[in-house]
Amino acid sequence: MVEGKRQPPAVQRIGRGTRDYPAVLVSRLGDNAPEALVALGNTVLLRARRTALFCSARAPGDAILRAHDAARRMRDESVTVISGFHSPIERDCLRILLRGKQPIIVCPARTMETMRIPTECRPAFDDGRMLFLSPFTQ
Repeated sequence: MVEGKRQPPAVQRIGRGTRDYPAVLVSRLGDNAPEALVALGNTVLLRARRTALFCSARAPGDAILRAHDAARRMRDESVTVISGFHSPIERDCLRILLRGKQPIIVCPARTMETMRIPTECRPAFDDGRMLFLSPFTQ
């Protein structure tokens, strides 16, 4: 490793039928489940019980406050959260979750071969409590 330069983390391929491939994908999607997933980070997080977080890009103020409260509860109760964290509300929730110690699974809507870990996510990633997961292999 070059002094002062961080090596990019290795991207892993998780094939259907392997130990780390989430069985729920096959049970829910059947033959439409992706043949493989691409992972960056701690794949052991896929074995934990997960709670999905989905929020609309536009929502009334009271719904936004409820989403923030839910994120705080999940953080405080150490719930493993999985989300794309694409909408503004989801990104707000990610910032709340990153202040905790619970696992977080991020599902970007793109390939990850050239992805860089966002600076705000680096401490959680380095601690082994963050996983980036995508069905996009190319």
